Amino acid sequence: MGKKIDITRERYGSLVAIKEVTQIGTKRRYLCQCDCGNTITARMESLRSGNTKSCGCIKPENVSKANLNDLTGKRFGKLTVIKRSQEKQNAGHSFWECVCDCGNTTVVDGSNLVSGNTKSCGCIWRKNNK
Repeated sequence: MGKKIDITRERYGSLVAIKEVTQIGTKRRYLCQCDCGNTITARMESLRSGNTKSCGCIKPENVSKANLNDLTGKRFGKLTVIKRSQEKQNAGHSFWECVCDCGNTTVVDGSNLVSGNTKSCGCIWRKNNK
């Protein structure tokens, strides 16, 4: 077996590993300090792989970017944004009317477009699940 890796004082996104705290099975966990001031416990492999980059404070930033940017005319997967939706609104979120390559129109949360979570009107999923 190789030498045990110590990631104390290493930076992962907005997090700095402070100390190893618990191990559940083979999953090592570290107490981490976020740049925003919060502390969290995170799995070492999630830090090292880049899956965990903050205490969660970065997610609102991504939503804000989707709210501030005009997505009109931009393409996300099979969707092309037509305009900002007036019919569907939610505090802190921008919704966008999109046309899919299949011809359907749909209204999508801007943060789902920007993050890549929504790439079609659902036609890809329906086609793959027939």
